[in-house]
Amino acid sequence: MGVYPENLNSRVFSSIAPTGTFATSTPHLRMIANTGEIVEAAVGWNRGIRPGPDPDCGHRIHGATPTLVPLDGPMVDNEWTTQLNYLANRDGHIAVAFEYGQWVTAPVRQGLNTVFVRVIGSGNTLRISSLAPGLEVCVGSGPVGVAYHDN
Repeated sequence: MGVYPENLNSRVFSSIAPTGTFATSTPHLRMIANTGEIVEAAVGWNRGIRPGPDPDCGHRIHGATPTLVPLDGPMVDNEWTTQLNYLANRDGHIAVAFEYGQWVTAPVRQGLNTVFVRVIGSGNTLRISSLAPGLEVCVGSGPVGVAYHDN
C-alpha cells in the first residue's frame, strides 16, 4: 500500500483514467469496490451538519465572506466527504473547507440538489462561501464522513 497522496485513486489510475474521472466534488457519489467495479456510494455519519439558524433556509450562504456551518462534533485531520444538501437560487460555484483545511471549489445548480465534496482538514465547523455574485445557497443538514458502499 502506498503513502498519501500517492495512494489516491486519482494518482494510481492517472495514466489510464480520463481527465475528470476523479473529482473533488460530484452530484453523483460513486467509488471503486473491492471487486474493481464502480458502484453507488453513500456518506457515513461520522459527524453531521447541524440544522441552521434560519428556519426557512438552514445555513444561508451568500457573498465571499465564509459562513461558519457547525458540525455536531469535531473531525480529526483527514480526507472526508461532506454531503451538502442545498437549495440554490441559480447555478454557480461555492468554496468549502474545514475550520482548519484547504479550500475546495464545487459547482451548485439552481434548485434543490445535493453535491458531495471531498475536503481535507479538521475542526468543528465547515466554512462555505459563494464564488458568484448574486448566488445564494441554503444548506441543510447532512453527513460528513467516509464514503462507503453497501454490499
